[in-house]
Amino acid sequence: YGVPAGQDRWLGSMGAGGHDFGEVHPSTLAAVTVNDRNEAWVREMRWMKGYDTHWREQNIRELNAKYGIQLRRWGYDPMQREAARDQGAEATSAGGRLEKVRLVEARLGTRKLLFDLDGPGVREAFAQAQRVHYVKKSSPERGEVFEYHRSDDDLMAAIENAIHVIDGSRVMIDPRVLSGNRRIVHGRAVRDNVMVG
Repeated sequence: YGVPAGQDRWLGSMGAGGHDFGEVHPSTLAAVTVNDRNEAWVREMRWMKGYDTHWREQNIRELNAKYGIQLRRWGYDPMQREAARDQGAEATSAGGRLEKVRLVEARLGTRKLLFDLDGPGVREAFAQAQRVHYVKKSSPERGEVFEYHRSDDDLMAAIENAIHVIDGSRVMIDPRVLSGNRRIVHGRAVRDNVMVG
């Protein structure tokens, strides 16, 4: 368990955090670092029942300091755009959960998403990652299909948001808020490709 020697050369500019908002289900945070082999390691998970802005901000600051994650490299749900902007971070695209699930599956399939089982809360996230997330359904129009099923996977949702920051396409929000009648003046589109191998 833990990160093996030789796989701990972290690229500080590539690590990311993920946040999944919850009022009914837990609010979750994931810290993911990336090494020089392009392996994304889930290093720590934190959660609380419900939602508290102070808890989120304090824990993000702690995880940033502990793992060298830049504040702008935190992925929030699309419905959290304002919170992301206030933190100088980003809201992941509104393209849907399946887009983020596919990014995670791509890393899992190439052994580029790993779990540091010695990290706080990581065993719980790993247990969620092992569950089947697709269910077979019948539809008169489409016949039998497999659909993504969300069930008790709030920790994985935070990891998905972090992986989306690392590998996905998104619009970065310029955190500068100008005074007077001006508002946030621009965002820039950024596309990262998933490195395989």
